[in-house]
Amino acid sequence: ADAQVRGRGRGGNTWTSPPGCLMFSMLTTHAEGRTLPFLQYVATMAAVEAIQEAADQAMSAAVPGFRCGTGRAVDVRIKWPNDLYSGGLKIGGVLCASTYSSGAFDVVVGVGINLDNAEPTTCVNRVIAERLARDGLPLPSTPVTRERLLAAFMNRFEALHGLLASSGGFAPLEEAYLRQWLHTDQEVSLEEDGGVTDVRLTVKGLTYTGYLLAVDGKGARYELHPDGNSLDFFKGLVRKKVP
Repeated sequence: ADAQVRGRGRGGNTWTSPPGCLMFSMLTTHAEGRTLPFLQYVATMAAVEAIQEAADQAMSAAVPGFRCGTGRAVDVRIKWPNDLYSGGLKIGGVLCASTYSSGAFDVVVGVGINLDNAEPTTCVNRVIAERLARDGLPLPSTPVTRERLLAAFMNRFEALHGLLASSGGFAPLEEAYLRQWLHTDQEVSLEEDGGVTDVRLTVKGLTYTGYLLAVDGKGARYELHPDGNSLDFFKGLVRKKVP
């Protein structure tokens, strides 16, 4: 879409997106219900890797011999579970919706990435331009286009989804995912007993079901779930003890 006036977000929220964004939905099929929740993580990884690829191309054009493929050309990270951030500012998001039919899940993957609108927050082309400027390098002759970013996303999603499906689990992808997200060793505070008890935990990764894995000061492990009421997932977490 060139612009969007009734985009769908988490919890039925409606989003408006102006021209200058890459916005699309794609249909894919997934066979295994146990790994279905990880498809959204695969999509966020594909988005990050597509942006990093575009940044790599801009850097290598300015610096012959630039080492591509490190995943660190620009600061683009995943905010669990489905947002893309750069420098503390949101630049995109992913939302998956599925139905079950004929022995498999039909999954609509919706993606929105701010490519060109530098205000009021930031955008992909601004992030890349600032990276080049920081090193005193010239801007690319043409900015990243929607078509180029979409093609990179599709290539990465196909590869990552194929690995998820063939391995039967997220384990082969988890290390790469955790390198891309914002939350390792993040401290979170849970209000319990009607706000009387303040429980502090440290995020360490993901559980096998795809929720947050956290530990307390004594090393006890907990799976953290959103309470379903808060727009910010980290403002409404509930815990369940795990082995």
